[in-house]
Amino acid sequence: MFQFELTLDEANLVLAALGKQAFEVVAPLIGKIKQQAEPQLPRVQAELEAAKKAADEAKAAEAQA
Repeated sequence: MFQFELTLDEANLVLAALGKQAFEVVAPLIGKIKQQAEPQLPRVQAELEAAKKAADEAKAAEAQA
């Protein structure tokens, strides 16, 4: 079994590419990706929000300097 680590953007790119293929061929794979990704979404979204907040804070601190 393989394990891959992708960013949210990378995963969306893979899903978009799969979406251009014949549905009956890729539907099971899309379902498997969705099943594995859904439980992880809250953590990924929290990480993205934390990174954005840190970047915003750094930008504000830089502007005050």
